[in-house]
Amino acid sequence: MPIFFNALALLSALTVGFLYWHGVQDALFWKIGTYYIILHVLGGFAVGSWVSAGLWRLRAARDKAPLRIMLAALAVGVAWEIFEFITGLSWPDPHYLTKTTGDLLCDVTGGLVAALLYGALRSYLYE
Repeated sequence: MPIFFNALALLSALTVGFLYWHGVQDALFWKIGTYYIILHVLGGFAVGSWVSAGLWRLRAARDKAPLRIMLAALAVGVAWEIFEFITGLSWPDPHYLTKTTGDLLCDVTGGLVAALLYGALRSYLYE
């Protein structure tokens, strides 16, 4: 099952990369105001899938795994927001804190989807 989660993580990460490139090339970030939400949810899912693969391999308890998966997605989301701030991609925006909070919620939502998938597969295959 780790190969399944690794494949999901790779597919999600490649999709995020393609959508990001396409968004910059065609100015979709500016044309479609919520375009970045898709990227954050998929990014959180990619991180969550990758962490799920590791937790599955480690045989982590099903009750502790969802929190770990969502925290990992949040941590990578925070790192991305710091990168955006340092490089000037998101500043000066008058709604910076609101947008950043929304971005982090989207990252955690993607992680939650991966955590739910992890829990469902874990219970289906082992209980």
